[in-house]
Amino acid sequence: GKSHFGEKLAVHYNVPHICLKTLIPELEAVSVEEDEEDELITAMREYKKTHDKKRYPNEMLYEIVRYRLLQNDCQQRGFVLDGFPRTYEDAKGLFYHALKRKEKPKKPEGEGEGEPE
Repeated sequence: GKSHFGEKLAVHYNVPHICLKTLIPELEAVSVEEDEEDELITAMREYKKTHDKKRYPNEMLYEIVRYRLLQNDCQQRGFVLDGFPRTYEDAKGLFYHALKRKEKPKKPEGEGEGEPE
């Protein structure tokens, strides 16, 4: 199916294959030193303590995938997403959030002032 071909593409192009089914257990298994506690991993652990056997909420899934996409290998080589985002709303939540954070480019000084020549 799609996952099979996603894996093949990732191997062929030497890019990370990002699948929530494998990403979430990897992050849940991370051992973090007390003084280097990661906010996302802490939030995931707290959620699991209070919501036994429930799926993570969409906002947390967006943060989980963003966390992985911001790592060096994804930033430098690209990536193959598998199984997520599932809907247009998921895609907006995952990628539009990053666009809102970026500031609008400033106009260079002197541009847009005065009459055009």
